Amino acid sequence: MAFEPDLFHSQYQLGRNDAPDGGSPVDAFDLADLFSDTFSWLDDPAEPGGDAFEVVRALRDDWQGWQGPSYSAGLRPAEIDRIDTEAWAKPDGVGGGKGGGSDGGGKGGGGNGGGKGGGNSGGGDTGLLDSYVSSADGSDYNIEIVFNGSWTAALQNAFVTAADAISSIILGDVADIIGGAYATDDITITAELSDIDGSGGILGQAGPTVYRTADYLPVAGIMQFDVADAEDFDGLGLFDDIVFHEMLHTIGFGTMWDLMGLTSGSIATQDLSFTGAMATEVYNTDFVALSGGTASGVPVEMDGGPGTAGGHWDEAAFGSEIMTGYINASNYLSEMTVAALEDMGYDTYLDNPFAAGDLTGSDPLSAINGTLFA
Repeated sequence: MAFEPDLFHSQYQLGRNDAPDGGSPVDAFDLADLFSDTFSWLDDPAEPGGDAFEVVRALRDDWQGWQGPSYSAGLRPAEIDRIDTEAWAKPDGVGGGKGGGSDGGGKGGGGNGGGKGGGNSGGGDTGLLDSYVSSADGSDYNIEIVFNGSWTAALQNAFVTAADAISSIILGDVADIIGGAYATDDITITAELSDIDGSGGILGQAGPTVYRTADYLPVAGIMQFDVADAEDFDGLGLFDDIVFHEMLHTIGFGTMWDLMGLTSGSIATQDLSFTGAMATEVYNTDFVALSGGTASGVPVEMDGGPGTAGGHWDEAAFGSEIMTGYINASNYLSEMTVAALEDMGYDTYLDNPFAAGDLTGSDPLSAINGTLFA
């Protein structure tokens, strides 16, 4: 999906030196989405000078409003990342090609246990949900999905399946947000289905919109898809794969690594890697033919441009792993991706020797790979 400055309204690029907290990177904000209640003016995103100052001021004011004593988690807006600018838009769903489209295909429930939290929306397809809260046996990590737009049961089911799968992977609770606009346990994702530009164009966007300043774990996020492209990929049986991929980005995979201090090197020097201890250990064990058993980090994608480079596992190294930047006809979830979530601060089913009080549980990967990515 190409970066589209006017996909919602105006987009502004704020460089590292312009960031409202004095140094953290703030790359792309959709002001109308993040500040619709207090900030609604539109303007040319390419216009330099005064507008950049206005944007920084607006962000700074908003952050101050959310950093009082009642919000010990320290909330502030995060960027809406333009995920997978080209990689996830392939009509044929094979290899690493580019082009327009979205993906599709609810494949039934993931079998990951837990009660279902959504309510019927009324009207339209029977069984449609207004919202859904994921759960899994033995897990305290919940994803709330709020559905906006004209959904079908099959397209909603892709979100339900992905959210339940992630709840079966992440067992530990994260800090709840009590009160205020972002009250949640543990993350709220707004899922939007709308007519962006028709079949074969922009797939959509996904990423975190608010995160906890204490640990950078997202509090809220958005996943938006073009309805025509979503239906196209539903017919190809790949929408489940894409929704899962984008949901992992929305909970922070690839989108929060830099803030978490989990990368080394750069795209410019062509040596970018993910340095989390757990993921690196799995890389050296499960991909020893690539790593030689002594690598200091996991190779990160450096090609594909903004939205692909820097936020995925390297396609050349890991092929059809679900968190590379390119969709394949058949995909799989590796333990290395789960280990990266552990490195990010989530408490997964994996035994983490680097974390005191770590939870462990049964391995759900066989079930996930046998159903969601079947």
